[in-house]
Amino acid sequence: MREHGFARPSVITRLRCGPLGPHLETLATTLHQRGYARNSIRGYRRACAQFGRWFTQQGYTIADVDATLVARYMHELAQARGDRRPKAAAGLPHLLTLWQQQGLLPPAAQPPARTTVDHWLEQYTQYLEHVCGATTSTRPRYLRIISRFHSASADT
Repeated sequence: MREHGFARPSVITRLRCGPLGPHLETLATTLHQRGYARNSIRGYRRACAQFGRWFTQQGYTIADVDATLVARYMHELAQARGDRRPKAAAGLPHLLTLWQQQGLLPPAAQPPARTTVDHWLEQYTQYLEHVCGATTSTRPRYLRIISRFHSASADT
């Protein structure tokens, strides 16, 4: 573990003895092999260790981890710190990907197939942005109007 950013024995022991100890070792090795900087690896491991402590305290296991649980964790972090995207959530996508590759989590659910309406709405969003110059805050209003119009016309 020393070669991945931690030198103090107390920190190394705490990470190894935590609920995700072996997983953090594997994560660090994987990130190191992919060329991540030592400081990034250290931050990601700290963030994942914090997540491991949280879900263990909540009574969850690795098998219970899914997008909903991660979203709940991030929401609680954001409320506690007043952040939109807490620093403590930075390494979670890497950890979840690793667990999926190891077969500890089911593969991420595939998004539903895009319909022609979805494609048309995406083009309309680009039109609003690039041609009309509609701001980010006003585009959702236009899209809601068009979506309602489409729903109403589909019902008839």
